[in-house]
Amino acid sequence: MSKPKRVILHVGMLKTGTTSLQIFLCDNNEALAAQRITYFIPKHQKYNSFSNAGFLCWSSLYTARGTAPQDLIYEKDEALFSEFAKEYDTLILSEEFISEMGAEVPGYWEVLKSNLLRLLGNDIIVDVVIFLRRQDDWVFSRWKQQVLNSFFHENTVPTSIPDFMEFLTTARAKGLMDYDIALERIAEVFGREHVIICVHDRKDGSSNDVVNAFLNATNISLHNTNYNSLRANPSITMRTTKALLQISQRKRIDVSRRRIYNTAKVFSQLYPDEQNYYPMSRKDRIQLLSEFELSNEKVSNLYNNGEPLFHMEVPDYCEWRDKPDQSVQDASLLLKLATVSSKTSNLLLKEVQQSNKNTSS
Repeated sequence: MSKPKRVILHVGMLKTGTTSLQIFLCDNNEALAAQRITYFIPKHQKYNSFSNAGFLCWSSLYTARGTAPQDLIYEKDEALFSEFAKEYDTLILSEEFISEMGAEVPGYWEVLKSNLLRLLGNDIIVDVVIFLRRQDDWVFSRWKQQVLNSFFHENTVPTSIPDFMEFLTTARAKGLMDYDIALERIAEVFGREHVIICVHDRKDGSSNDVVNAFLNATNISLHNTNYNSLRANPSITMRTTKALLQISQRKRIDVSRRRIYNTAKVFSQLYPDEQNYYPMSRKDRIQLLSEFELSNEKVSNLYNNGEPLFHMEVPDYCEWRDKPDQSVQDASLLLKLATVSSKTSNLLLKEVQQSNKNTSS
């Protein structure tokens, strides 16, 4: 009797080093293939060129909501995936939005599993891998990404980008930060023994830590690997976030939204924050963490051999105080930078990076 095919389904969370991991898997697909493991690369995906399970994420969403898909791209990638999968023993799929869809949409995990069985047959074992990040760090980083992503798709700049406290309230209401509830929903569908957690801890975390955590958790051994961290997706700074919020309030913008999106990443490196900022006081931050103390403890006992999930020291970050004049100036500067060519802005960035390298050495 043949061995069941193994599916390693990496589902996020967002802002836990997902892009770094996906880049590594893309860059080392040949080494994986030598062990009959593959990180399937769809030909038709529209956006993130490193994620490979967008077709599964979004088609499951449409089915769970009872709505029709927006196009046939997902069907094409499903067919390609089904055929491609026949050649391998282990399939790695990764899409960070799956974890949020699973938390927000009733019945999502059931539909997703059903889709996997439809595409691959019943003789499969699915291990769900999810990276968790301490709630206060996660919600801050996720909010900044939400502000940045607001400039990715729409034709006009939106005027309803949430401030941090609004975003925090929404994340609480959706249950995105209660990891016990989120994991229990996955376990009910796939089995607790097939839920694998990794911890994304920014105290001493790096891109390589994310990769090593994934490889260790999934029992994959690779040697002589390649990795290019320059293509990863670091968070934007608080200063850049506030500049984007200023831009969103303007009635007329003469720069394409995608240029603003791309330039904001450059702007963050050209004009970094002077200090480590957080948008609430240390006292409020400690209170926020206390809300999830019991949930985190339960997750620790069920999925982490009783080991604490996170270091709980709350650093003395400076509470951000709005500086409207600076934010207005930064918004104008960011828009001005967005009007120059990509080549020029990249040259500016390289100069700053070289300067920082010379200073540190």
